[in-house]
Amino acid sequence: EKKKILILAYDFPPWLSVGAQRPYSWCKYLPLLGYEVTCITRFWEPKFTNARDYVRPSKERVPVQTNEEGYTIIRVPYTPNIRDKILLRFGENKFTVIRKLITFVFSFTDFLWFAFDAKSAIYYEAEKLLATKKFDVILTTGEPFILFRYAYLLSKKHNTPWIADYRDGWTTNQGDRK
Repeated sequence: EKKKILILAYDFPPWLSVGAQRPYSWCKYLPLLGYEVTCITRFWEPKFTNARDYVRPSKERVPVQTNEEGYTIIRVPYTPNIRDKILLRFGENKFTVIRKLITFVFSFTDFLWFAFDAKSAIYYEAEKLLATKKFDVILTTGEPFILFRYAYLLSKKHNTPWIADYRDGWTTNQGDRK
């Protein structure tokens, strides 16, 4: 029987970032090694024209599950928090101090109350999935670090070990050293 891996990832293609390539690589190559992989990530729109597209709400309002080449991906809708709504409504150059203050406060409070975290849909979808399906391990990859807390809480509740996959750019970019 194949080992089942649940991946929690925020960035994922079509969002093009280094952080998106890590979970995509896990999804692409782990099935080749005999693992059954399910990834829960944010629903990213395929078109990005400016910084506001990063915080724009998803057009889809319910989770969308698809089967890709050897893995399953569940994309959850994104609903912006108050900071992101201010950015969307007034632009990048207005209320920057207020947005930074909100970011600072949310960075601490989202670990205590999921209501402050715009990424909590990933946790809730994983919770629903783990209630109906058994996984051998939860793999949390990349930023934001709140995903590590989600994996820890899910691990405790469902008695499933978890792995934090993170590479620090300061120590792994050997070519940048002089």
